[in-house]
Amino acid sequence: MKIKLIFCLTLVLNLFCSRITAQSAFQTNQWRDHFFPVLPRITNADPAITHPVSILVPTKLKIKRTTDTLAVTIDTNDLEFTNIIVGTNMVTGFHGQLFIYPIEESKPTHWNRMLEVGRNYDWGMGTSLFHTKADGIPQSNKSYVVEMELSAFETDMPPQHNWSPYGKNYKIIWQRNLKQIVK
Repeated sequence: MKIKLIFCLTLVLNLFCSRITAQSAFQTNQWRDHFFPVLPRITNADPAITHPVSILVPTKLKIKRTTDTLAVTIDTNDLEFTNIIVGTNMVTGFHGQLFIYPIEESKPTHWNRMLEVGRNYDWGMGTSLFHTKADGIPQSNKSYVVEMELSAFETDMPPQHNWSPYGKNYKIIWQRNLKQIVK
């Protein structure tokens, strides 16, 4: 009987202590920093020493409208090559913002969706799906302007969890605005 009591007390004490340790680590961000360490800037990156790089960039959107949905994606079957100038050892990536607004209104100052910050220019940002009930888009009696602002950038911040490449050596090196009317 004493062995069972000692075992139960030990188990309860261990659970209590491990919970306090876990809460303490969570509160001090040790858990996050252990699994998702913040990587430092690339020390040998130099935006002043440049070289050309050829990349594929989008030229068109693929849009599908039904009675109560509007789906927008980049048409990856319609890409073209362009040259960008990139700094030595700089990381390159892309960024996109999507605006959808009625044709008779002006472009909103804030995007409908921030698409992605990513790497390697595969432009596979996925499909942004809007639904009448959830988003108010599309309305059956309205035509829309669908606009996607795309940019390529360079940075000395390496990709990482919750990547925020913006900073001192962040620079946009290519931009394009894709715009289509949907009736």
